Amino acid sequence: MTGGVGRFSLFSAAFRNTAANQLWRILAGPLVLLLIPIYLSAEAQGYWYTFVSLGALTVFADLGFSAIIVHFVAHEFARLEFDRAGFVVGDVQARARLASLFIFASKWSFGMLALVVPISIALGLWLMSAGEAGVDWKSAWVIYSVGCGFNFFLTVLLAFLEGSNRVAEAQRQRLVVSIINALLLVGLLSSGAQLYALALPMLVSGLLGVVALSFRFRATVFELLSSDSFAPASWTHELFPLLKRYAVSWTSGYFILQSIPPLVFYFYGPIDAGRVGLSMAIWMAIFSLSNVWMVVATPKVSMQISLGDSTQLLHLFRTHFRLSVGTFLVGSALFLSALLISHPYSLFAQRLLPIEALLILGLGWLAQLVVSALAMFMRAHKEEPLMWVSVAMAAQIVISTVLLAGQFDVRFIAVSFTAGFLIWLPQVVKLYRGYLSRYE
Repeated sequence: MTGGVGRFSLFSAAFRNTAANQLWRILAGPLVLLLIPIYLSAEAQGYWYTFVSLGALTVFADLGFSAIIVHFVAHEFARLEFDRAGFVVGDVQARARLASLFIFASKWSFGMLALVVPISIALGLWLMSAGEAGVDWKSAWVIYSVGCGFNFFLTVLLAFLEGSNRVAEAQRQRLVVSIINALLLVGLLSSGAQLYALALPMLVSGLLGVVALSFRFRATVFELLSSDSFAPASWTHELFPLLKRYAVSWTSGYFILQSIPPLVFYFYGPIDAGRVGLSMAIWMAIFSLSNVWMVVATPKVSMQISLGDSTQLLHLFRTHFRLSVGTFLVGSALFLSALLISHPYSLFAQRLLPIEALLILGLGWLAQLVVSALAMFMRAHKEEPLMWVSVAMAAQIVISTVLLAGQFDVRFIAVSFTAGFLIWLPQVVKLYRGYLSRYE
C-alpha cells in the first residue's frame, strides 16, 4: 500500500521526481533564456516577461487555495492510504471528507477561473497598449491567459495528489508538462513564432496536463465520489476563515514577486522590463531548484503535525531547511561565476541588469527562500499568521518601486525588492519561533 507519512529518503521517488522536475527546468531554462535575446528584439523581450508577470494574475483565482488544499488533504490522509489498486482505504469519516473536499475544490476552481481570466485579459490589453506598436502581442496575450487558466486548474488537481503524499506522481506529472512546454517553446521560438512561442505552449501543456491527470486517476476519483463514501462536509465553514487570510497573503505575494516587471514596463519601457524580467527569472530558477527540499517535505510536515509527533516534525523540517539554503548558495555561486567569466563576450549578459544589481536581487531571493520555508511550517498548522506581514511587504515594495521609477536608473529597482524582504524577515522569524515554542 502507498500513502501515510512514511520516511524521507534522498532516494525516494518523491525526491527523485521533484529533483528531476526542477533539474529539467534548470537545464531547459537557460536554453530558453539564451534563445530569447537571439530570436526576440529587446522590445519583444520586454513583452515576453510582462506576459509572464501578468499571467501570474491567476493568483487571484487561487488566492492560496491550492496551498490550503495540500494541508487539508494531508491532515485527512494521515489516517488513509492507497491500496494496490489505487483505491483510498482507511478511516471511513476521513475518506468521506476527502471526497466532499474534492467536489468543493472543483466547483470553487471553475467559478474563480470564470471570473479572473477575463479580467486578466482585459487588464493586460490595457497595460501593454502603451508599448511598441510594432510588436504583435494581443492575440498571443489572450491565448496565454487562457493557458494560465488551465494550468491553475491543473495546480489544484496536483495539490490533491501532494496532500495525499503522492508527491512523486504529482512531480512526475509536472515534469511531463514542463517538458512538453519547453520543447514546444523552443521549437516555436526558433521558427520565428515570436510571442506565440510563449502563449501556445502554455495553452497546450495546461490542457494536456488536465486531461492526462484526470484520465490517470479516473478510478480513484470515481471511487471517492461513489454514493457509499460521499458525506458532505461544511468546507465553507472550515476553509473560508483561513482562505480569507490566505487570499490577502497570496495577493500580496503577487505584488511582491510579480509586480516589478509590469511596473518597469510602464515607467521605463519594454527594453528595461526585459532586462529586469530576465534577471528575476534566473534568480527564480535558482530559488525553485533550492525549494525542492521544502516541496517534498510539505505533506509530511502536515501529517506529523496531525499525528502530534513533534520530534520527527522538527528533525524533518530543520534538515530540509538546511539543504534548501545550502542548495541556493551553491547555485548562486555557480551562476555568478559563469556570468563573470562570460560577461565581456556575452549578448546574454548584456540583456541582464548590471552585476551589482544582480547581487542585490540574489540577496532578496535568499531572504524569500527563508521566508517561504518558515511560512510553510506555520501554514502546515492550518493557520495563516503572515497576512499583515505580507501586506506590509507588498506595499513597501510596490510603493518604493513607484517612487524610484523615473527618478533613478533601473538598477535601483533591485534595492526596493530586496529591502522589502530584509526589513520584514525578523518579524517572520519571530512568528516562527512562536510556533516552535509549542514543541519545546
